[in-house]
Amino acid sequence: MLESLKMVENKSIDRIEKYGCLKGVCYDDLIEKGTSVKKRDDVLNVLRKFISKKQQNCENFLLKEPHSTFNDDVKSHIERNLYIISTNWSKDLILGSLFELASENKFNKNNIFSNDLIYDNNCSVGKLDRKVLCALDKLEIFDQLNTSKSNLSVYIGDSNTDLPCLLQANIGIIMGNNRTLTKYCDKYKIEIVEGLTDFRRYNIDDMCNESDQKNGKLYRIQNWKEISDSGLLD
Repeated sequence: MLESLKMVENKSIDRIEKYGCLKGVCYDDLIEKGTSVKKRDDVLNVLRKFISKKQQNCENFLLKEPHSTFNDDVKSHIERNLYIISTNWSKDLILGSLFELASENKFNKNNIFSNDLIYDNNCSVGKLDRKVLCALDKLEIFDQLNTSKSNLSVYIGDSNTDLPCLLQANIGIIMGNNRTLTKYCDKYKIEIVEGLTDFRRYNIDDMCNESDQKNGKLYRIQNWKEISDSGLLD
């Protein structure tokens, strides 16, 4: 079924490219358009806090161990990575929506995995670099990023294309009430827990080794403040 959805998406993009719907769209216009994309309340504050914590951990570790090299042990000590995996047709549109974080050097464009327009002199030629068209594409990227079993993986998603990644992560969080996603969870008897527990009570190593996802459990929240209040990303 998932592969058939990818075929549908490919045919849809074929038609869009055929009629030149995306031709002439310029990079600067996409960035500007992205800044006006409506975002959920508190999302930038939560992400900014998460990334800043990573930078602070790195600085603190270097102060304590100034002569250490960045071997695997050091990396695991400070690693807090934020990635975006999206079926959106423009990486630059996503980057524009995160302009505040990018301008503060708190987010790297290379951490966005999505489709992207093909440019010539900063303007689209009307073709799409197709990388993320369906749920299986997202899962493949997620698995490539999530190679360390010692790191806690948290996946936050709001669409049916997020379901495999939600189940694969140590902690899968559904944002909002997408009916299609809820229907799939009901169909495959995936338990959805409303709200988040207080994660400050848990040891990260224990959560990595005994994730709720092994039992097919997902959490559902309605806003980013719930994530902040849970202490999950502290």
